[in-house]
Amino acid sequence: MAGYHEGIVTPRERTSLRAQLLKKLRNSFVYNADPVFTLSSGRKSRFYIDCKKVTLDPEGAILVGRLMLDAVDGLEVDAIGGMTLGADPIAVATAILSFDADRPIPAFIIRKEPKAHGASPLVEGTLTKGARVVVVDDVLTSGRSTERTINIVREVGCQIVKVIALVDRKEGGREHLESLGYDGLAVEETKVDPYVVMALAAAGTTRLRLTTAVAMAFPRSPTVTAMSAWNIQKLSRGRFVLGLGSQVRGHITRRFGLAYRPPGPWMRDYVRAVRAVWAAWQQRRPLAFESPHYNLSLVVPLFDPGPIEHPDIPIHVAAVNPTMCRFVGEVADGLRPHPVCTPRYIREVMLPAMRAGAAAAGRGTALAVAMKPLVCAAPDEATLAVRARDVRARVAFYASTPGYRAAFERHGLGDLASELAGLSRAQRWEEMPSRISDDVLHTYAVVGTYAEIGRKLVERYRGLVTDVEFSIPAATPREQGILRELVQEIRREAP
Repeated sequence: MAGYHEGIVTPRERTSLRAQLLKKLRNSFVYNADPVFTLSSGRKSRFYIDCKKVTLDPEGAILVGRLMLDAVDGLEVDAIGGMTLGADPIAVATAILSFDADRPIPAFIIRKEPKAHGASPLVEGTLTKGARVVVVDDVLTSGRSTERTINIVREVGCQIVKVIALVDRKEGGREHLESLGYDGLAVEETKVDPYVVMALAAAGTTRLRLTTAVAMAFPRSPTVTAMSAWNIQKLSRGRFVLGLGSQVRGHITRRFGLAYRPPGPWMRDYVRAVRAVWAAWQQRRPLAFESPHYNLSLVVPLFDPGPIEHPDIPIHVAAVNPTMCRFVGEVADGLRPHPVCTPRYIREVMLPAMRAGAAAAGRGTALAVAMKPLVCAAPDEATLAVRARDVRARVAFYASTPGYRAAFERHGLGDLASELAGLSRAQRWEEMPSRISDDVLHTYAVVGTYAEIGRKLVERYRGLVTDVEFSIPAATPREQGILRELVQEIRREAP
């Protein structure tokens, strides 16, 4: 078959191949005014796409195989396959062309019912534990068949690196498969503008909850923040959570050039001001907000975006000290403990203060508690030891920061915090990580191999927080597969 493909296709070739395949798929399309077609999901439909007419056609098989190879180019793939019968010709065409391209990818088949003999009653072909697998299907409808394939492959011990369907009927399959992974995406304001990332995520996803975790409040006017959140909420169709943070004194004065004021009352006024702006836009009423920190009274048609479908945007506020936690209870929808906050500190200091604030304001105490902990994880013990030094440095930095001192004093580590603050002032950065013992490291960070970290996260925060946000390095398809497995493990372990 030399001459059919040259490995990676050019953009022009890709466009041509897709056009040819789309033409064949259109020719396999059948429509009836009545819902007479029974789909594999059991549902009735007015139209049917017979992909097997395409994938079993000689030219169609070549088109599908070439495009599949192009779709997995750059990934580490050990096998490709899916549920019989729809996936069979796709996997076989790809396997044959992969050999001709000098990057052989074996095919496998998942039976719908187990056979009564052999070592693997559901799998035909060779799937070994740890193999990196691409799951394919011809038509995606509800996603249930593809989900079953994914579960069977994972039970063998393989890692899913990609899922590809020739046709998406737009009947919930993509959304269902999206639900097998993360609940949401949280982006912090460090090296990127979180509102830009949130806008991109809103346009590129359909189900994920999207959270700024956190965006800086005080450098932005409440009206500016209100506009950014309003637009993302509209674009995401109601999936946005506005997470706000105050920052510490040094950043407020020397990085943002603002006069420092006590952050608790300032944040309380800020949250109320943002909500006042939203109410003016949604309810078409005059803006009249007065507080010690903000006085807002101007809305003109040119700068009024008007009502949206989902106007109730949750606001979460980052906190460490009990004063801010109390204000969170008064005005916000959720608390975001700083990563330096341990389970003990959250339980003994933060939650009582938040609940007291909510009670004083006559609000319910069932507020969200979203935690993004310090995580030190690696594929093996040797790599874990290397990564632990970076996490020790982070813990040391937090301990040296006056604004986080209370979280260390709760554990009797006030002297350590003072020592590290002195080293920080002297700019003796390299000496600081060594001051963090193993006990201190494990107090403030969740440490473990990839095989352990999911269980440790659940054990540490079960019954204490409503949401846990975490990540591991995922630069390669293999690491991305491991991260997906961790998500599934936490889903299984968490109540």
